[in-house]
Amino acid sequence: MRVLYVSGTDGVHDRRMIDAWADHGVDVSALVLDPAAPDVGLFATTAERFQPDVVHAGPVPTIAFVVAQAWSGPLIAMSWGFDLMADVEADDAMRDRASAVLARADVVIVDNDAVYERARSLGAADAAIVRFPWGIDHQRFRPEGGDLRAEFGIDGAATCIVSVRRHEALYDVETLVRAFEGVRSTLREGVLLLAGGGSRTHVLRAMVEDAGASDAVIFLGELEGEQLASLYRTADVYVSTSTVDGSSISLLEAMASGAVPVVTDIPGNRQWVPEGVGVRFPVGDHEQLGAVLLELEADPARRARMGEAAARLAQEHADWRDGARRLRGAADLAVARHARRAVS
Repeated sequence: MRVLYVSGTDGVHDRRMIDAWADHGVDVSALVLDPAAPDVGLFATTAERFQPDVVHAGPVPTIAFVVAQAWSGPLIAMSWGFDLMADVEADDAMRDRASAVLARADVVIVDNDAVYERARSLGAADAAIVRFPWGIDHQRFRPEGGDLRAEFGIDGAATCIVSVRRHEALYDVETLVRAFEGVRSTLREGVLLLAGGGSRTHVLRAMVEDAGASDAVIFLGELEGEQLASLYRTADVYVSTSTVDGSSISLLEAMASGAVPVVTDIPGNRQWVPEGVGVRFPVGDHEQLGAVLLELEADPARRARMGEAAARLAQEHADWRDGARRLRGAADLAVARHARRAVS
């Protein structure tokens, strides 16, 4: 089996997917196209040279759309969550392209129930949709292990609030900073740890400085590997202020590490943060988020129960190995459905 993996990025999640194909006996080749202007000629040349049995492409309305124009063989279209949950809502042309791809694709990979329902509403056939929860590495992300409190001089009794979302408008980290500013004087030695970076980092730094909160907010920059795992174990509370998500990998990593998830009440989060596991709040509502932080700080027993429940849910339902095993079956399904459709 030969699979050509086509994406608009070359990030950690792409590499995980490529490795998963290879680990399950597939001869895989990868191609990165510019999502703003995908080069159909480059794709055609690469496909001609590699001669894949299946092409696996996403996001749906950009990369997969271009691939679908130039590839007549078995096609797996993979949603990255934001493409079907946000992009198609903001742009009618994106919606039309997504619908065309979902009707053409032999298999459609989605990462959670909300994206599944959106794919169906846009024209994907039930028989074509494969749920593929991205999952995480539970050997790395677990409650047991070291944290970063000593490294940053954080008192053991301090409430540590952590965010690792990119500093871009989509993730709205400003709402978390506003919430923290509003309750900082009430939190007992509360500390906000902001990992990641992006075009809005300077805005966040200015907000913190203007509020006189620089002593309680630490900007960590980009973290990976064991540093990231240690950060999650440092967290009492993990916050995601994202305006849109599918299955957020950082959310699952934090949950598996025992942090209490406090996340926006959006479709992609509801599957992973039910009542008793964490708390959801309205998008952009810094006052409600601040109230949640105070409630959790005041009730450590409840916080401990939620952290344990979050770790159990992630352990049971978000194992990367379980999802990776489904890839070969998805390729076989794409080949079989393509053959059936060709003769129908």
